[in-house]
Parts: sequence; structure tokens; C-alpha cells
Amino acid sequence: NAGHGGSMYISSSDVNIHNSNIINHKTTNRGGAMYITSNSNVNILRTIIKNNQVTTTSYSSSNYGGGAINVNYQNSITIRETSFISNIASNNRGNEILTYGSSAFISIINTHFNNGNTDPNLFYESNGNAVWKTCSSASPNVCDINEIFCKSINNKNSKLGVSCSSLCPVGAYCIQERMHVCSPGTYNNVTGQTSITACKKCEKGKYNFLEGQSDCQPCPVNKYKDNINQSTCQPCPIENPSTGQLIGATSINQCFPRPTWDCESNMGVFELTDSCTIKIGNHIEVVNTLDIMGNNVNMNNLTTITAASGHRHFYINGYNAKLVLRYIKLVDGGTTSCCSSNVGGSIRIDSGGGELNLYSSILFNNKGYDGGAIYAYGDSNNRKKVKVNIYDSYLNNNVASSSQNGGSLYLYGSTVMINNTIFDGDNVNSVANNAGHGGSMYISSSDVNIHNSNIINH
Repeated sequence: NAGHGGSMYISSSDVNIHNSNIINHKTTNRGGAMYITSNSNVNILRTIIKNNQVTTTSYSSSNYGGGAINVNYQNSITIRETSFISNIASNNRGNEILTYGSSAFISIINTHFNNGNTDPNLFYESNGNAVWKTCSSASPNVCDINEIFCKSINNKNSKLGVSCSSLCPVGAYCIQERMHVCSPGTYNNVTGQTSITACKKCEKGKYNFLEGQSDCQPCPVNKYKDNINQSTCQPCPIENPSTGQLIGATSINQCFPRPTWDCESNMGVFELTDSCTIKIGNHIEVVNTLDIMGNNVNMNNLTTITAASGHRHFYINGYNAKLVLRYIKLVDGGTTSCCSSNVGGSIRIDSGGGELNLYSSILFNNKGYDGGAIYAYGDSNNRKKVKVNIYDSYLNNNVASSSQNGGSLYLYGSTVMINNTIFDGDNVNSVANNAGHGGSMYISSSDVNIHNSNIINH
């Protein structure tokens, strides 16, 4: 268990979590799912927060608790269209949310608490009362610009939030007050639409595979879409597997072959045809762009890179350094031994800057002093200096050292995008109370967007 934040420890950061699941996490003291502190802005939309737990039964500290979320001092939290289910604070201090101090601002809109009318320990305020936004709250209004009617969920308990009624939203059209969502491969970016013709097809080179979308995304590298009637992009053929750095390819003619990576080169565009172990007895320090694509797109049988014993796989420390991995599995990197030289079990990005892009890849069984899988340490005043983008990937069984932080990710001063990715069973190897924070992610002074992802079992 982590000490603070079974899933995430968030400090001095802007974090958006959309269409995701945060399930089955435990922490010793504060925030079964999330611990939020130090002037953070957190927006949670259409997310399930379920079966998270603070395990302590102690009252020794006034801010122990928050089975789902623990909010410490001055932070702004907006929770919209989200479900809180069966979260537990074992000391009965806020099974769902604990706030500490009088400067937390909480907005809860169109959100479900499964024991909302029966659980007297749903919320707990310590050392002052938080500001719980209501329909009568001063500007900015708790409902957004497209929502035309606001009412309290429960007049006897304002903490349960408000219900906001809206015009027909983007991604849909409405006929006689019944909403119909746009089908996969189509989108609508205008509210208040009343006809199916509002759902437009994604153009060539763009796609979406979910219903109810307000826009389309460009095809990722190594894929193309040459027909507007397709909802998904097609992979480049095996004999010509790459589009290089090109996204939004509109033709198979934009696919081309790659040379084979030798498990040693630190720059260039390559295909990895056979699994390998890094040869140089250390990590590979990325120079300029290193782009590696595995030759098997089956996530159950990805081409594997094993780290040199006791070392991470890759090191990035330069503004022009970029690592791109597609259909690659990184295993057995790093060590939890002290100290800072051993952070980032698989990949480390240092303050010199750089960029990491993971597509359809797996990071498994890596160990770091901080950041069991990935350690990114950028600049709090220039968060775009270090960029981390993770798409359609799986991070599993990665471990940070006891008393340290981020079982999977340690993020400081970074800009991060995570989409359609699973974090499962990553852990801070906590052996004492108050030791180790962020079972999955430790986030500090960063801008983080998490969409369509599952963060489970930490």
C-alpha cells in the first residue's frame, strides 16, 4: 500500500481525468484513490471511482481518511458525471471525500454516490470547512455555459452536489427530448442539434472508434485511413510497416520499410524483428530521435526488450531527444536500490528535457527507486520541456522502492497525455506508515491528462 494516494499523489499540478476507471486501490493513511495537495486543479469527468480504501483505523492525525479522495488545503476539484461506489475509510473519516483546511473548493455535478442518502460518513471535514459549490454560488457558476438549469441533489446535504440540465450536448443530437449519440466514425462539435445529419463522418486520415464524440483524431503513425466510411485506421502492411513520424496518413503509399534495430543504436528509425537484451551493460542514452517498432501487433506476443541486469532500458536528457516505441514490451529493468541514480526502472527523462511516446506497448516487471516504470523530471516553470505521451498501452507489476514514490510513473515539471491505457498492479513497496506515495502515479508541478484509461489494483 502507498502511504498517501493509493492510485495517485497529486501536488501543485493541473490534472484532467476523463472517461476512466480508478478501482481497487489501498493506501495506509490518506486518499484510497487520490491524495490532492498544494494548489492543484483536478477535473474528473465520467469516471468510476470504486472499491478504494484507506486502511488505517487511527485518529492520530486529523487528516487521515478519504476512502476515495483526500483533499489537503487549497485545491480546486471539479467532479462531473462520475460514480463513487463502495469506497471505505476504515477510520470512518470520509468514505468518499475528506477535506482538510478551509481553502478547498469542491464542485460536484451530476454525480452518483451509491450510499449518498444512507451513509453518515460519506464526507468528512477537518480543520475547517471546505467550500462546496451550490447553485447559488458566486461566479463562476457551478453549471457550465451550455447548462441552463441547476438544482440541488439533496437540499439537506449540499455536499452531494447539484444537477445541471443542458442543451443537447456535442457528440449527439436530440429528438423530442431524447438524446441519440453519434456512432463511431462520426462526430458532432455543436450543441443543441436535432438531426442525425449533425453527425459528420471523419475525413480521410482521421478516426474515432467510440460513440458520442465531438471530434476525430489523426491516424497514429504506422496507420492510414483512405476511406471516410471507415471508423478505424488500417495498419501499414508487414512489408512496409512505417509512416515514420507522419500522423494522419491518408494512403497506403505513405507506408515504407524500416531497417532492423541492433538492440544498441541510440538514434534512427528501426523495426525490431526479434526480442533482444540490451548489449552495452547500461541503459541506452537517446540522441535525437530513436524510433523502434516491433514486428508483431498482437499485444499478447509483442517483441520484447530486456534491460541489462540492474539497469533501466532508456535514458533521455536533451531537448531534441525523442524516444518512440510501438508494439514493444520492456521488461526487467532497473532496481529499487538507493538512490537517485536508480530512479526510473525502465525509462528516465532528466531535466535537460526530451520526449517519450509509447504506442501499443507494455512495461512489465520494472523496478525503480522512484518511478517503477518511468521517471520524468522536468521544469515546473516550463512544463513542456519534458513530454510524456502514452497511448493504448499496458503498465503492469512495476514497483518503486519502499518510502519512495510512483509505482508506475513519477512525474515532475512535465506535460503528460495518457489515453486508452491500463495501469494494473504497479506498486509503491511501502513497509511503514506514511511511507511511499502514489501507488500508480506520483504527480508534482505537472500538467496531466488521463482519458479512457483504467487504473486498478494498487
